[in-house]
Amino acid sequence: MPEKMRLQLAESDIWWKMWGAGMSHGEGVEQNWAFSNGAAASTRLMGPGSCQATLEDVFGFHNYDRLLAMHCVLPKRLAVNIKEATTHKTAFKSFTKGLEEARPWEVAEWRAWVKRWESTQHIDTSDSPFELKEEVMTLCKIQEKIATEEYICTEDGIEVEREHSPGSFITMGLELEQTQRKLAVDIHAIKDPSPSQRLAIIKRRTALLKSIYKFQQVQQVYMPSVRGMLNDAQRQMFNGNGEQVPEATRLFMPSEITDTTIRGRVCAIGLAEVEERMREGEASEALEGVRVGLRMRTMTNRYKLRNYTSQGMMKKGQGLLRQINIRIHITKLRYRYSRAALLVLRGHGGWEERLCVLKDDDVHALNECVLTEEEKA
Repeated sequence: MPEKMRLQLAESDIWWKMWGAGMSHGEGVEQNWAFSNGAAASTRLMGPGSCQATLEDVFGFHNYDRLLAMHCVLPKRLAVNIKEATTHKTAFKSFTKGLEEARPWEVAEWRAWVKRWESTQHIDTSDSPFELKEEVMTLCKIQEKIATEEYICTEDGIEVEREHSPGSFITMGLELEQTQRKLAVDIHAIKDPSPSQRLAIIKRRTALLKSIYKFQQVQQVYMPSVRGMLNDAQRQMFNGNGEQVPEATRLFMPSEITDTTIRGRVCAIGLAEVEERMREGEASEALEGVRVGLRMRTMTNRYKLRNYTSQGMMKKGQGLLRQINIRIHITKLRYRYSRAALLVLRGHGGWEERLCVLKDDDVHALNECVLTEEEKA
């Protein structure tokens, strides 16, 4: 199951405190807005009192009209619900049977947990079986912790005051790497660029090259002897004399120095540890981004199949799916880069069970089948 499949209990306190609220879809109070949109042209010219009185009259009439139409609405909804209930019941039984065969102990534990939760009234959701407790440690949270530690060190007089800190230096490098990946993917996606597209690419390359030069200036503070540890080809690339384009320029961050001894001599004290923490957060964030992109692609496909009827709408839908696939691909590359850097900095360990190697065959949604070798050929 997707890890983000949770009920938004914290944002709607009234619903989880009401008995029987789970038997409703919770959207009934919002269905009145479609009916009241026609009054917007009149109410926007009114004062607060007149606007409120008019809306109350509109909502009151709508409630009265719905009450009179119940004998027509309820049978239609009942027919739809009976049909959908049969479909969902079959799928639920198959899903439950598979879980009971694969993990019977977890099914028994879950049922006992749900029974215990539904047997009493609750004032909070701390023990709710329907809410995901595990949170993804994102890159932003790691950066916040590192920035707080640097602030405390600066306040105590431990850290020498500079314009940049080790955390901001590593953050600058991570942002540059992401910009390089996006630019490389966009260039590869455009087979025959137009003059305006070529101009946009040139501007993006110029801005990226300027940012790389700024990064190298800060790098002289935290990695002053990195140039002496490079070979001739790498030193030429580091000096900017090579023929490589900005999106392919190596930044020579601590994770790109594989030898631990050389890395210790080149980098400032604690710099590699800062990058290690940020790489872990970046990998976790990128992995969650891949999941979100796959769910977005699934829902977009479903919406397109149900609602798109004309050729023009289908073309727009394909363009939207293409943008989603590009986003998934960029996020997949980000995860692979960050995981490889984390492997260099930390080495093999238990963290590899949580951040596994991501293959191309692993990037598919729950309802998408994986191509066999015959289909690929």
